[in-house]
Amino acid sequence: MDVSDFRDYQIQHIPPAKRNRITRATMYDSEGNTSLSVSTLYPKDGERQKDSRKLKELISEIEKYIENIINFVKENGGKTSLALEDSNKTELMRKALGI
Repeated sequence: MDVSDFRDYQIQHIPPAKRNRITRATMYDSEGNTSLSVSTLYPKDGERQKDSRKLKELISEIEKYIENIINFVKENGGKTSLALEDSNKTELMRKALGI
């Protein structure tokens, strides 16, 4: 389960009848990996504990995603037809991205 699915289905969009029966916990395994766990008090048929993926895996995916965004901006930043505001922040960003 990825970050957005876990947020959508285990945190944000919980049916009102179920909200008061939800418990959340931060879990740790013997190797120190961290994950989130959501379970239901007095579970009905089909209600099972849901665990997020390990934080280490999620951070790795987020780092790859950010790296792809930076590469995209580096490759395409000079092609924009938008007027970029000339400011210290813009110059610092351009230098950092190499554009």
